[in-house]
Amino acid sequence: MNDKKYFDNFITFLSNYHAAGTYQFVFIKSLLYLPEQRDGKERQWGSQLIHRYKNKVEVDLDFLAVPFTKYYWDMFYRFRLRQAAVGNQYGDKDISIHKFFEKDYLQKHNLDEKPPKDLEDLVDDKFAPLRKDVIRRSMREVLRALNDRGFWQKYPTTKRNLKTGRKSGYIPITLPLKFDIEQIEFFQTYDKILENAVNYELTLHLEKINKFVPQVAKKVLIEIPRGNLPDKEKKEYKKLYKNQFFTCFYCNKEFQVGENQPARDHVVPFDYVLSDELYNSVPACIICNSKKSNLLPDEEILKKVIKRNETLENTEGYTQKEFEKLYRYCKERYHGDRPLFHFQYNRDVAI
Repeated sequence: MNDKKYFDNFITFLSNYHAAGTYQFVFIKSLLYLPEQRDGKERQWGSQLIHRYKNKVEVDLDFLAVPFTKYYWDMFYRFRLRQAAVGNQYGDKDISIHKFFEKDYLQKHNLDEKPPKDLEDLVDDKFAPLRKDVIRRSMREVLRALNDRGFWQKYPTTKRNLKTGRKSGYIPITLPLKFDIEQIEFFQTYDKILENAVNYELTLHLEKINKFVPQVAKKVLIEIPRGNLPDKEKKEYKKLYKNQFFTCFYCNKEFQVGENQPARDHVVPFDYVLSDELYNSVPACIICNSKKSNLLPDEEILKKVIKRNETLENTEGYTQKEFEKLYRYCKERYHGDRPLFHFQYNRDVAI
């Protein structure tokens, strides 16, 4: 196996990457899904889009569009991270792929605003128009940029500009990418090393663009399990219960403690802070927790949380000033123009 050659390709790319966007990083992350096994588990999707002929592998771009699209859709919906410092020449405020995750586009194609949970879900035929648009409008440039970097068998670029007669550099998006089998094996053997290296560079790039946004390195990983409060904080949090009942922080109604409630709601949304602290946790009933989702509460709720926090004992590192700053940054950098969440005085009326 010619591992050195493939490592050199990665090192050269990572050492000389100065593009304005993130497409090339994410496309290379997508290549790491090509092996049949990843993390010791069989790949559960896309086998019909990968074709092996002796020592060669041909991959339909539809396969790579799945992890490529999933990454950006999760980033857009969950974390709301900017992917480029400025907009583009087509009037997009951020990278062009984001237009496919906006309400108008999704409603037109009968798709939910929330991205599918797993990669295999995105292979469904109902997402075919989305994948096609992503390939045609958001992957062409990255294919041109990476075509001569040795990540796959290079395509000759024969399409010419009718005015200048020069080659455009674009490769045919209707044809599969071709790999030597040893390169697929290289992806499998060094999967973690390669992904960590790409994620590191991607994080550095995104941190420059997303000032004051916490935990960018975690957000790049996409799948972040929610943690639990430390034992001392968990014990103090449960003091908010009275016997087997609790009062929902948002609707002020009393409920019996059950298997799924109270939900421990993150006041400043978890997808922004990606951390678990007692001062940012309140008990909520299932309905209020669902309605709030990843919305930021209004300032009336913030004031009530701050007053509640004055009674807490285990709040190491907490200050009201820093909590208010976190709320403000979240409002400016994450929440955007979405409506703030309000107290549910009449929970039967939609907010």
